[in-house]
Amino acid sequence: MNLKEFLQKPPVWIKTEADDYNAFYSSARFTRNYKGYLFPDKNEKQRLRIIEIKTDKRLKSLLDSGDLIKLKIDALTDNELSILSERRVLPKIAIKERAAVRLYIYKDFKTFILINYKDHLNIYSHISGAKIKSAFNASSKLLKYFDATAFSTDKEGNYLTSNVNYHGTGFKPHIILTLPYFRFGKHLSKLISSFNQNGLIYTKYFNFGSDLEDLLVVSIADSYSITPLESVRKLELFYETISSLNTEVKDSIDKKTIEDLKIKLESLVNRDSLSFKVCIDLFFGSLIANDLDLLQKISMLKIKRALFDFQIGNLSHTEKKILREKDAALLRAERIKKMIK
Repeated sequence: MNLKEFLQKPPVWIKTEADDYNAFYSSARFTRNYKGYLFPDKNEKQRLRIIEIKTDKRLKSLLDSGDLIKLKIDALTDNELSILSERRVLPKIAIKERAAVRLYIYKDFKTFILINYKDHLNIYSHISGAKIKSAFNASSKLLKYFDATAFSTDKEGNYLTSNVNYHGTGFKPHIILTLPYFRFGKHLSKLISSFNQNGLIYTKYFNFGSDLEDLLVVSIADSYSITPLESVRKLELFYETISSLNTEVKDSIDKKTIEDLKIKLESLVNRDSLSFKVCIDLFFGSLIANDLDLLQKISMLKIKRALFDFQIGNLSHTEKKILREKDAALLRAERIKKMIK
């Protein structure tokens, strides 16, 4: 198991063939900091090295067996960093912050540990579809290698974290939503307006334009009064509500809107050049077209993977050269013509 093998494969958390077009994937993250050490951005290099040693000691059996690989972030190429960022394995890390940051990849290729970035320890897992509990279980499995008493807490036992949203349990579940019918049926804004009253928070996945133009990353606001498992269940119940509303929203879309969508998709597919932002629009439309048989049937797997495959870092990797955006746009159009007819 090595980085080359990981990068050559499509993300294993995008592998479902199920007809769940509302959930892209789910994620669960634990954040921890060791007692007696400042947050990474306030710490000296020698102290960060101690954090790395302490972490390696806890993970020794996994590292020795090869079940866990360890990477120095400042030793990775720009293209490797780009792909890891596109897959949400790594955040975008400034050059001056990379020296002490380490990434550990577990043998399942969907669970990761990141140290010395913002917090001492981040353990997270990505799982296909709406399997929030599975993501929680995968992250929890690696968290058990650590001594909970070694982590920094306040007097009430709340974990201290650099991000106030994690302060308390030090845990957040996430579900990345596509919601194609909510978008085209003009119900998305109403759904988003209900988030706050239901104790939910959200961000945009790609941070493109408006909420209508992007995937939504939804999580639980409360990290104090409910346990990690309770927050997982709360997010699961929210998704069950979305699923139950989907049929009603789908039926509310009139025939003209559907016909307009088909014409739009055919126009986009025939373009000679496609920006990634336009690909996002095409992605949402393809989910509906696939469900309603408006175009040639495409597997849900291919549609979902396209969001990773068509990003410039992955395209550069498959072409074995650094692409300019202009070249990437031509390549996207070429590949989409083969995928959608």
